[in-house]
Amino acid sequence: GYHHKIISCFNKGDIVINVTGESDEYVISGGGIVGKYLDSDDELEIGINNGYNTGNVTINCSSGNSYAGGIIGLVPDNENELIVNVRSCYNVGIIEAENIGGILNIEKNAVAEIDNCFMLDVVENNGYGESLAEDFMKSDEFVNMLNKYGNFFIKDTEPFVNEGYPVIDYSDMNETINVDDVTINNNISVYP
Repeated sequence: GYHHKIISCFNKGDIVINVTGESDEYVISGGGIVGKYLDSDDELEIGINNGYNTGNVTINCSSGNSYAGGIIGLVPDNENELIVNVRSCYNVGIIEAENIGGILNIEKNAVAEIDNCFMLDVVENNGYGESLAEDFMKSDEFVNMLNKYGNFFIKDTEPFVNEGYPVIDYSDMNETINVDDVTINNNISVYP
């Protein structure tokens, strides 16, 4: 199968989706990093490693088909083996929709593996990830927890760029990706 990974990324902006009119037949989803993964014709393994969201994700929709998540809005049911792995991520943004997840939402026949993920304790989590207090999420101990699989995060120090929450350490990135090495696949959609 194919493997796609999103590594060392973040979102700090608020995401607001307003849906007017009849929307019962549509599933509306939004997330801090990914809104929704689309079904694939092939076995597909997708990963989000070392990421965070500090923006609020809000979906205003009259139907019950809205899904919002701090990292991923929705991992939908699919006919093929779509496996989503979310590792060492955190969310502190407030999530508002009919169906909410501090890290992600997942439909019953989809597969998601969540490892070492955390959210601010005022965010509802649907059981995906661990809820932590704000003071703790700004501590050295939390940075150490996020770095379970390697040194990707550093503490945000004055002058703060992330309100004291950990930031990604780009100073020692030893992996670069050439444009020639990137395969564009129609299973991933990006919207403004």
